[in-house]
Amino acid sequence: MPDDVTPAPKDTIDNEVDTGALMSRNLPIHVVEEGGGRFIIETELTADHLNRGGAIHGGFLAAFADIGCTGGAASAEPGGLDTNYGVTISLTTNFIAAAKAGRARCEAACVGGGRRTKTAEARIYDVTGTLVAFATAAVRLVDAPE
Repeated sequence: MPDDVTPAPKDTIDNEVDTGALMSRNLPIHVVEEGGGRFIIETELTADHLNRGGAIHGGFLAAFADIGCTGGAASAEPGGLDTNYGVTISLTTNFIAAAKAGRARCEAACVGGGRRTKTAEARIYDVTGTLVAFATAAVRLVDAPE
């Protein structure tokens, strides 16, 4: 881990999206915008998320993109995330720059599909505003449990 990176407090972001216990603890999500097929979220990437080279591990970025794409797909339907959640059928993530620790943003949108199977895209920006990854996903919508 590089010397110039200090871990952020674990309570920097209160998780607002139920992604399961492990993901909610390690990649807490703050929803900035949801609706009309758009889903914008933020998370705090810390020293805990770094790979051996000192950049954010691609697995965390892929998971962040996955959450964005499934949220974008669900938000395209009436009721959004309150009545639907997305299950990823496929996810292609492209990494284009090393991500730095700090607040990261994912801007996702549903770009097509039918009522239950959607295609969504996500773009991830690091704390400096640099586009670090983009992803495309096929997502199956499922009724949320009551």
